[in-house]
Amino acid sequence: MINETDDYLFAETFYPGEIFVYTNGESWQLGVVKSKRDDSVYFCYYHTGDTAAATPVFNMHKLDNAYYPPLRFAKTYLSDIEV
Repeated sequence: MINETDDYLFAETFYPGEIFVYTNGESWQLGVVKSKRDDSVYFCYYHTGDTAAATPVFNMHKLDNAYYPPLRFAKTYLSDIEV
């Protein structure tokens, strides 16, 4: 049986600057990857502050249309990320 801690073995790879959906129970948020900590955790932005949160990859979901983010969101998060 596979549990949450093993999900990273089958998780997708995320890249700096990539926009994704974060899920935690009933909460869904847009986030942006700042950097990768290891295969199971990424540092991600969720608001306009400078603080990035460690996020388990099993809570991260790719967006099919991430190439079309809202302009304000993109300007806020993508301007300081080095790819």
